[in-house]
Amino acid sequence: MKIKITNLSGSTIEIDVDENSTIKELIKACAEEYAEEYAKKNVINKEEVLDEFNLQLVLDAQILDDNRKLNEVLSVEVLQGKVTLSAVIRSLGIAKCLRAINKLNPYVLSSIERLNQMKIILSKEIDIENDTPILASSNKDIVLAAVQKDGVALMYASEELKKDRKIVLAALQQDSWSFEFASPLLKAHHNFVLAAVELNGMALEFASDELKKDRKIVLAAVKQNRWALQFATKEIVLAAVQLNGYALEHASDELKNNSEIVLAAVQKDGLALQFAPEELKNDRDVVLAAVTQNGLAFREASIELKADSEIVLAAVKQNGVALYFVSEKFCNYKYIVLEAVKQNGFALEYAPEELQNDREIVCAAVIEDGEAIQFASEELKADRKIALAAVERNGFALEHASEELKKDKDVVFAAVQQNVSAFQYVSEDLKADTYFMLAAVQQNGLALAYASPVLKADSEIILEAIKQYGWVFQYASPELKADFRFVLTVVKENGFALEHASEELKANKEIVLAAVQQNGLALEHASEVLKNDRDVVLAAVQQNEEALMYVSEELKADNEIVKMSNLKALTVPSNKNKEAPQANTPRKSDGNGVNTPRLKTS
Repeated sequence: MKIKITNLSGSTIEIDVDENSTIKELIKACAEEYAEEYAKKNVINKEEVLDEFNLQLVLDAQILDDNRKLNEVLSVEVLQGKVTLSAVIRSLGIAKCLRAINKLNPYVLSSIERLNQMKIILSKEIDIENDTPILASSNKDIVLAAVQKDGVALMYASEELKKDRKIVLAALQQDSWSFEFASPLLKAHHNFVLAAVELNGMALEFASDELKKDRKIVLAAVKQNRWALQFATKEIVLAAVQLNGYALEHASDELKNNSEIVLAAVQKDGLALQFAPEELKNDRDVVLAAVTQNGLAFREASIELKADSEIVLAAVKQNGVALYFVSEKFCNYKYIVLEAVKQNGFALEYAPEELQNDREIVCAAVIEDGEAIQFASEELKADRKIALAAVERNGFALEHASEELKKDKDVVFAAVQQNVSAFQYVSEDLKADTYFMLAAVQQNGLALAYASPVLKADSEIILEAIKQYGWVFQYASPELKADFRFVLTVVKENGFALEHASEELKANKEIVLAAVQQNGLALEHASEVLKNDRDVVLAAVQQNEEALMYVSEELKADNEIVKMSNLKALTVPSNKNKEAPQANTPRKSDGNGVNTPRLKTS
């Protein structure tokens, strides 16, 4: 049979199609013939036409990718004689065909030629009795399918469907820009706009001017997408930067040029100056306000204002590290550097060598932070008075003192008193000095970890250390850990020391009994045999009822032991005798500011 195709120009093309052909074959033949005719008239390649109109995609549409035969689908009337393509489409189901095409090409509604083609198919050429033309742009199902594929397709929907909340929200979910094409009624509807910006904050751009002033709507929009702030009014943006200076980043270009808004932003957070235009980075009031709030904002100031002494001084007073951004000229001014190191000792790093050798400046720096001594001249690193001031402020400053001062008992003792971990920088001579190490462990038992191997075998030093922390017994020599008399003395002083006794002594009843009598929780470190020893267990739970957790399963069922544990819990205030945890004193690290090589951590 013959199928007649009416093209856009109004001329017709006939193709032969067997009634046993499939629907897919019919559509393919129609698309090929149409493209060939169009190509001839416009002197272009047929394949380009297929690409341009996306006709080949029709073949892949689910509803048309159909291998049913025409005579199984089309009505008898249609099969009699000549039929138009419109009749075939209508027989298959107009809405289904259009939705299938739309799934692959949402812009079927946007192409003028395509739209005209659809109008011809759906109106002019359909002459079957009682047929009613249907336009794609007015069909809710078709438009919904289109906007779900590409939200901007909403622009081609009928005015009526642009008022449809379901369709507009579906478009918004796919693309925020689609709200531009929604009905003005929806753009001015408070609850709908609120729902829209909660779905996609950028929809705020197309809300009515009145609703752009609505705090609730703007907050909802910015919460969903912070960049939505660029569509808010001046009043809203001003309120936003007063709460968070960094909100300036998301303001519109127009409002970023507003001095009132920028000033409010930098007063809240000086670093917001980075989002200001160049003109306002050269505004003295704005820059002064910024560096007064955060000295590091100085880096964003114009070249002209970086040469303003008042601004330089304000910046380093607020944050000494701002000295890093100061010109060489101002870095040579003693009063500028002095103010910088008073605020942040680490600013000494950016001072010129001459001022790193200035006693007043270095003293001010180490008083603020002892570790700033690392940036002092070699001469001042060897100054005893400066070193003492540094280590009293920060024990780790000992690392940067001269080698001679690392042997100075007063300097070293001041350092380890401030932070025992500073012992790692003490000279080997002092670590092997009996009297010095004895004084050190009396002050802080943790110092034992740094003693020389010889002194770790010194019973007097070990006993002094263990008085504070039983677990430092781990640093004792293996000989002392296996010495019966010494271990017995140690566990009587601190039961927790049992943990680091030799395995043989952990199985010695006299040793373990002495340990649990001093601290019941030491039972944890006894041998399994002694955890099942009734005398040992009774002594442990009598000293601390919580020791029951380390008792063997057999003795946990012993009525006398359980009764003792319960009685202890009821009559004596809980005294867990738990030893302080092994303190990890981390070395202070340098923080990093934005684009700065070093920032002091507090």
